[in-house]
Amino acid sequence: MYVQVYNSAGPGPPSRRATITTKGEAPLLYPRIIRVKSHGPDTVKVTWRGISTGNTEEALKGYKVRVWVLNNDIRTARDYLMPRDTNMGIIHGIRKGVLYNLRVLGYSNGGDGKLSPMIVFTLGGEVPVDLTMADILAGTSRLQISLHFIVYSLCIAMMII
Repeated sequence: MYVQVYNSAGPGPPSRRATITTKGEAPLLYPRIIRVKSHGPDTVKVTWRGISTGNTEEALKGYKVRVWVLNNDIRTARDYLMPRDTNMGIIHGIRKGVLYNLRVLGYSNGGDGKLSPMIVFTLGGEVPVDLTMADILAGTSRLQISLHFIVYSLCIAMMII
């Protein structure tokens, strides 16, 4: 858009070009109660409780199910687009024996909404994980062996006392 003043002396110089938008905000809520279940030889079924948008937000266009391999950066994630009138999706290409992260979000013309909490899953379905320990347990096997040895030693010490 350009703005130009006009008065009795005639038209003034045009302004610099400015882009104006009436877009509202991206969705402020995130999908909840996310479940992942095995669905086939290389697929899982993801379900969630949907979201609604408020007066200041753009209308919901749909959902993105964001999936990436555990311990990889979220920037390597693949987005699966789902329509707004659904609360489930089938994710293909899941490999046996590989752990994945998953987050779900709503999106609109205002942008991507907030991400749901992270879910860890495999081809068999959701995996309960204590995320405070995930980095430690996903590290080297030496660290895992050390932790097991410490716990084992503490158990023996408690039995002696």
